[in-house]
Amino acid sequence: MNYSKSLPLSVLRRISHELRRANPILKPVSQTTAFSYLMNEYRKHQVTEKRTCKSAEELSTMAKTYLCYLQSLRQNQLIYF
Repeated sequence: MNYSKSLPLSVLRRISHELRRANPILKPVSQTTAFSYLMNEYRKHQVTEKRTCKSAEELSTMAKTYLCYLQSLRQNQLIYF
């Protein structure tokens, strides 16, 4: 298994799961603006044979930070609401 591809993909899945948990009664996650933006960023930073992203770790770091933000936001709402 290619570690460099599987790690960002698992983070992407966890982010979409958090988005789904944040708005369970709204439209499907794949139809939201946030998810569309996220997918566009993943595609833009994708490493291909013809081009590479600015930094191999940039997307991974940004995705993990966003996931942490979503998880913290949900946990904060559970505590205070």
